[in-house]
Amino acid sequence: MALFELRLDPSQTVVFSGIGCSAKTPHYLNVYGVHTLHGRVLPVAQGAKLANPHLAVVAVGGDGVHVEVHPNPKVALSDNQQQMDFRQFEAFLKAIEDLLGA
Repeated sequence: MALFELRLDPSQTVVFSGIGCSAKTPHYLNVYGVHTLHGRVLPVAQGAKLANPHLAVVAVGGDGVHVEVHPNPKVALSDNQQQMDFRQFEAFLKAIEDLLGA
């Protein structure tokens, strides 16, 4: 539904998945799909975006936490509203350590 609402051109959209619970996601969508190695979906998807910046690239996975960190998220070329700067990332890690009692 989200891909439809974003009005992405299916011929310019690629969904990347790894091995695991999200592996078959590309098979259910009317876009190009790439099945990657376990734990490597983000670098492969990022490589595709770097190779062709005009693509709409979606990476799906379920292994752990994915965090985007940028020195200055306001000037990031993509997903800037979802990124943390280094100070925010340190606070995030501290909160996790506190939660785990580390």
